[in-house]
Amino acid sequence: MTRPPLLLLAITSGWLALAAGCPVDDDDSGDDDVTADDDSGDDDTTAAAPVSFTCTEPVSMGEPINSSSSEMGPSLSPDGLRLYFSSGREGGAGSADIWVAERAAAGEPWGEPWNVGAPVNGSGGQTNPAISPDGELLVYGGNRNGNYDLWAHDRAGDGWGMPYCLDVLASDDLENKPAFSWDGDDLYFKRSDPSLVSNIWVSRRSGDDWGEAELVSSLNDDRAQTDPAPHPDGDVMFFVQGDDTESPFDVFYAVRDGDDWGWITPLAGVSVDGAKDEGIYVGPDGREFFLVSNRDDPGDKDLYTFTCGREAG
Repeated sequence: MTRPPLLLLAITSGWLALAAGCPVDDDDSGDDDVTADDDSGDDDTTAAAPVSFTCTEPVSMGEPINSSSSEMGPSLSPDGLRLYFSSGREGGAGSADIWVAERAAAGEPWGEPWNVGAPVNGSGGQTNPAISPDGELLVYGGNRNGNYDLWAHDRAGDGWGMPYCLDVLASDDLENKPAFSWDGDDLYFKRSDPSLVSNIWVSRRSGDDWGEAELVSSLNDDRAQTDPAPHPDGDVMFFVQGDDTESPFDVFYAVRDGDDWGWITPLAGVSVDGAKDEGIYVGPDGREFFLVSNRDDPGDKDLYTFTCGREAG
């Protein structure tokens, strides 16, 4: 599917992008997940999943990663040494910006985060970044007219090129929380309708272009599903679910069943009763996991980390 033409106009103080499906308005309404509770989901379970996970208890990442603002959308660089996330912390350009922190090696402490800056961040909200497995593409949920669409940047040297809207995926609903499959061929994301009930969708790459969005029907029902997080092995999908938009959120996983997903199962030992546990992400080694949760403070979302060992079910 060929992406419709885009007109990109760079200006000295930032940027403006005009694209079908992605209207532009530099308002400051921020992350759709900060301004509205739009995440919950399917809670169908089974005891017969062919894959199981034994996980440690999630631990807050603390300072300097977490702040008095909410942190969301963790995503690692392919080498696992850079952590991208969104935050409305002091020093940003808008209601939510993309930040990055580095570490020397896996298991080492994270350094002080820095703002990714222009042309990625602007006066509107930039949230829930996803880095492609080859490190060459950055995708995130961006608010340019009170509505969230998916925006992208190609790698340009040590930084990122000018933004463009993935307009083939844009709609009158809200698109956010992108996640790449680990072969880089699929882009999963959530789409929220006007009632802010969300489902998981996918776009498949054909050459340099992304195809039209397809509903992942085997993961969705009439409730809400969000935060897709593919496992590097390619046969497991983590995601977040709950009963409705006002309910707590829990982490589940599904196992590939042919072209579909089945055996929807709670990720044992991870979620806390009454908390909104979301933003699940699994790193390139398949063992290091990240989570967004308000378990320590109902009004504040922080990043947590834990490990999971995979076993046959």
